[in-house]
Amino acid sequence: MQRLRRLTVVAAATAACTFAGVGTAAADTTATNGGMATASFLSYGDIITVTHYNHDPEFPISESWAEWYTSYGRTGTCGKTKSVVQCRPNVAENRTINIRVCTHYSFLNPPNCGAYRESPTT
Repeated sequence: MQRLRRLTVVAAATAACTFAGVGTAAADTTATNGGMATASFLSYGDIITVTHYNHDPEFPISESWAEWYTSYGRTGTCGKTKSVVQCRPNVAENRTINIRVCTHYSFLNPPNCGAYRESPTT
């Protein structure tokens, strides 16, 4: 019985050590445009993730993308997607990046873009 208890303790400690560093990283900032899409920036790895919601096959033009600019003059886009896309803009450390997300749903209307959100690039 004591040997079983010791094995249980060793197994629990091994699992705790194994999974201590595992998990999903939270975004440093997330921009939205009224629930149609999100654009998130994660400074660890310089990752922008654009997620387009509610793709409607009846309106095949619908798609979303992110627009970004840095505090030192770089600009760019990430996407266009009808689902999810990731980009790595490789921005300088200890600066800032501003991102916003845009969605185009119609030939007749302009894209719907949310406000820019600022994030440090640490």
